[in-house]
Amino acid sequence: MSIRRISKKDLSLIFGFYSRHSGRYYAHRLRKEVFTDLVLKELGITDDEYKALRIFNPHQTTRIVTYFNITKDDLDQSIQNVG
Repeated sequence: MSIRRISKKDLSLIFGFYSRHSGRYYAHRLRKEVFTDLVLKELGITDDEYKALRIFNPHQTTRIVTYFNITKDDLDQSIQNVG
């Protein structure tokens, strides 16, 4: 199955770090509560890489989707929640 590249914004929506009222994404909570140092290490992503990107490359996306068991429905839902 081919999946689109995932962004920090997508992940903020999937993990609930988004305010519908203000439209704000809480990327700092995503890093602190989900992408801990241990998780980044297990995913093979350095802290510097994580800080520098907004959209994960295809290899990183595949590892993240697998690691967190993110489904196509989760990804589709994140797109719908933006609108």
